[in-house]
Amino acid sequence: AYEIPKRDWSSDVCSSDLYRRALVELKPRERGLVVARLEAQWDLREISQQFGIRTVDAARMAVMRALRKLSTRIQVKGHTS
Repeated sequence: AYEIPKRDWSSDVCSSDLYRRALVELKPRERGLVVARLEAQWDLREISQQFGIRTVDAARMAVMRALRKLSTRIQVKGHTS
């Protein structure tokens, strides 16, 4: 299972303009998952409880989908900026 390590880099990424512009394009739930994982650095158990996701594995998948969507938007914005 893939875990995002809690590191100082998250503050750099989360403060970037590309990140912020891409983040607002996500659906509210996806945005909440990304913010919970990257900015608040909640673990997957916390995310599953707070978002009403039944299992930690389901939370992991939801977070990964949201992060993948965010990453795609950042890449597109990076090429058009």
